[in-house]
Amino acid sequence: MRELHDDDLRKLFRTAGHAAPEQDLTGRIMARVAVTPMHEATTVQPVIGKRGWALLAAALVLAIVLVCTIDGEATSGSIPLWLEPWMDRLGSIRLPSLGGAPWLAMAAACTLFFLWVDRWLSASKSAD
Repeated sequence: MRELHDDDLRKLFRTAGHAAPEQDLTGRIMARVAVTPMHEATTVQPVIGKRGWALLAAALVLAIVLVCTIDGEATSGSIPLWLEPWMDRLGSIRLPSLGGAPWLAMAAACTLFFLWVDRWLSASKSAD
């Protein structure tokens, strides 16, 4: 069979003519829509729950209090007695040298963390 060109297609459509839709077209469409099943809404649980937000807020408040306490005491030259054992432990910790690119290392760590979270969420979604 040979290929139809534009002129051939126009002739074909002219000879076929225009067909009027059936009288009950709207009724048929509405009947089909009426039997279409509706999907139930799924509730999505938040990634961080109320308990997690409360712990994050408590950690933030504690960090602010510690920074203010240490900064306020650093100007007077002494550390509070209750903080001395912790400062001794923290003072002995030596972090590895990042060679002048600490922000790059932190950005890479954050990127890896978010990629892991994305894969974990994708896996849990596909399991459902």
